[in-house]
Amino acid sequence: MVMTAQGAKRGAQSAFLSIILIGITAVAGQIILIRELFTAFYGNELSVGFVLAVWLFGGAVGSGIAGRRYADRINGRIFSFGCTQIALGILLPACILFVRVSRFLFGISAGEIVSLGSFMTCASIALLPVSALLGFLFVLGCKILPGGQSPAGIGRVYTLEAIGAMIGGTVTSLVLVRFVGILGIAALLGLFNFFSAFVLLKKGSVLKKVSLAFFFAFLVAWVLGGVGYLNGLSLDLKWSGFRLLASRDSVYGRVTVTKREGQFNFFDNGLFLFSSNDPLTAEETVHLPFAFSANPRRVLLVGGGAGEIGEEVLKYNVERVDYVELDPLIVTYAEEFLKGEPFYGLNDPRLNVINEDGRFFIANTADRYDVVLVNLPNPYTARINRFYTSEFFKLVKKILNKNAIFSFSVTSSENYLSSEQALFLKTLLETARAEFAEVKIIPGETAFFIISDRKGLISLNPSLIASGLKRRGIKTFYVRDYYLDSKLSSERLSYLEDALDAEGPVRLNLDFRPISYFYDFVLWTTYFTFKLSKIFMFFTEARLLAAALFFFLLLFLLFYFGRKLRNFRKNAALLALSTTGFSEISFQILIVLGFQIIYGYLYFQIGIIVTSFMFGLWLGSLYMTRRLSRISAPYRLYTRVQFLVFLYPFILILAFRALPGLSHSSGLYRLGANIFAVLPFIAGFVGGLQYPLANKICFEKESRTGETSGKTYAADLFGSFVGALIVSSLFVPVVGIPVTCLLVALLNLVSFFLLLIAQKTRLSA
Repeated sequence: MVMTAQGAKRGAQSAFLSIILIGITAVAGQIILIRELFTAFYGNELSVGFVLAVWLFGGAVGSGIAGRRYADRINGRIFSFGCTQIALGILLPACILFVRVSRFLFGISAGEIVSLGSFMTCASIALLPVSALLGFLFVLGCKILPGGQSPAGIGRVYTLEAIGAMIGGTVTSLVLVRFVGILGIAALLGLFNFFSAFVLLKKGSVLKKVSLAFFFAFLVAWVLGGVGYLNGLSLDLKWSGFRLLASRDSVYGRVTVTKREGQFNFFDNGLFLFSSNDPLTAEETVHLPFAFSANPRRVLLVGGGAGEIGEEVLKYNVERVDYVELDPLIVTYAEEFLKGEPFYGLNDPRLNVINEDGRFFIANTADRYDVVLVNLPNPYTARINRFYTSEFFKLVKKILNKNAIFSFSVTSSENYLSSEQALFLKTLLETARAEFAEVKIIPGETAFFIISDRKGLISLNPSLIASGLKRRGIKTFYVRDYYLDSKLSSERLSYLEDALDAEGPVRLNLDFRPISYFYDFVLWTTYFTFKLSKIFMFFTEARLLAAALFFFLLLFLLFYFGRKLRNFRKNAALLALSTTGFSEISFQILIVLGFQIIYGYLYFQIGIIVTSFMFGLWLGSLYMTRRLSRISAPYRLYTRVQFLVFLYPFILILAFRALPGLSHSSGLYRLGANIFAVLPFIAGFVGGLQYPLANKICFEKESRTGETSGKTYAADLFGSFVGALIVSSLFVPVVGIPVTCLLVALLNLVSFFLLLIAQKTRLSA
């Protein structure tokens, strides 16, 4: 009898730890897969939104279909749980390897633009199996945990998973990513899941031996360097066609250096930064704007100074060049690989390297400059878009000397501009014109914006530019008279002006309404299909707002006229759970985007934001689960919690109005970053309060625990799936972050009123 009691205790402890491991695996797996997809597909927030959507959809399928349909019918639940853990342990490293070699498998060379179809295929293959198994494990966990077959028991499982998620997010973000690496983390998660299955399964079973065999196989591979070998091999395949020299994670992203045919190529999160032995790009970037500066003594270069651009700037009689680069690893690799190159200029005493966010530096410097060059990629992400907004241009204007020149460039087209390309260029043009007296565009494969706050300073006369370079004794190979005559021909300048005028009025690119990065995304889709770009372009601000309001009204009317149906109360509760799921993922996305916009880096912060959210979720669900048996009116309390979800977007609006000011102050910079860490905690806490209550409302009997937990968990994840899919890709860039917050609040207000109606309907009955 004692042995039986001890065995039951050990079984309960094993189940307890296994459910915590679900949370660890879920968040750590999500972080490493998102990071790997981040670097494979340029770190675009739109792609991250899709990745989150796929992950959540898989979880909804796993819990809502597999869990709900089969968890109550499975006899060998511990056996099934152990099988699933073993499958997870194998799948996670396999999915990381698949993402890395996906370009090789799809025949896409490094640096080549990846089609939306290829990206979606890769993300779906990598994410769906893992997330579906995790969703199934959650529902199955409610069946194996002693006491789990009750509303409080389901809430306990939810709380334990949140504890695991908090542990997984913290350790992965702060420790493992830096010292173990992505593939190493996946292998470590595999070891944990194999060991958990071994402990959980019955003694003497074949599967117990299988789990032990996998555990030792992974452990031996780790000790003997097999994980390191696979890491190197997979990275070589990822950069197939190039010689991979270095690839390392920093706080800000993954910096990669490759070499081909004597040319060094630098990438950040898979996004191309610059190449060596590219004199045309270097000469265009520097000499076209410098031609209009009479005496460029003080120069600010944001990005790209480690390559040939820095050396071209130093050809002028400058006193000092402040080269600002956020990630010191880029400079470290430049010193390592480019030091022997003839153009290497980082050892010139006039060049001052500053490892800081370029926008933060511009906002806080007391220096003034004769030329400011922003040499960054297209505004393809919110992080980069913040260097092309009206707010940024205001900051630049304050640090310019009299008759100073400011310049940036974006990808364009030599001889033909599509409507999408023209809209993209015109948005940037009008945003710059709103702040500066004169803005000119030099057309070509790269469009150069030459900007001054003094009208009449910039003249696109090719002979004047050529004679100015000659008079200063600046030797160039490409930017010469014959090149300038072609590039600045009257026909090309007239065509560009006419193409932009044909687009009519455009909106300005703002920090919290980043329309340029939406147009850049649309422009990206035109490389593969114009149909998709037309769909995105259909959603103007007015149309998107009208569609959202129509949907809210339709949702309210459908449920209102169905209030006399038998399951109206439960359906209203499930709808509220879905809208909360939609809101919670929206809050995370908005916080991520807000941090990216204000502070300029995200790679490291993703894990902190996810961890903070899960910590709040754990405390909220723990608090409510412990009170659940004493709550006599769960529906009334559920309605009040829904009102809190409605209020939270207004907190975000206030925070986003206040935090940019803090980010521009050296003393308050860290305070603002810490506030960002608290915001997801609040959202998680409110969401954690609701889930246990939803289970108490929807619970029927113990024999249907799997159905109840599967239904509620799937409702939560399905709402999150929809939010992840549309918030970052449509609502934020088209209507802006503040309006998106208001729309999320309105959606929750609809759910709140439906819950009030359901509550009164029950009372009157």
